[in-house]
Amino acid sequence: MKLFMQDFDLKAWKVNLSGYTPPSFNMETWNQEESKKFSTNAKSMHLTFCTLGPDEYGRVSSCSNAKEIWENLKSLLNEQMK
Repeated sequence: MKLFMQDFDLKAWKVNLSGYTPPSFNMETWNQEESKKFSTNAKSMHLTFCTLGPDEYGRVSSCSNAKEIWENLKSLLNEQMK
């Protein structure tokens, strides 16, 4: 998944590591940079969802940002490796 995302859009991969919090709930007040960050987070979430099976998707579908999804998936992998 990491290579898939890095190849598709490196910024989308980076948001998995750095996280994302929208500046406000009112999207109409966002500047161009804030809109780009929102879009990058959404792209990362979408790319991740596309690579998951139903069980993994069910575990992370309620996450609100790409980093939260990534952290949950890492936790799931660690549980499975025990």
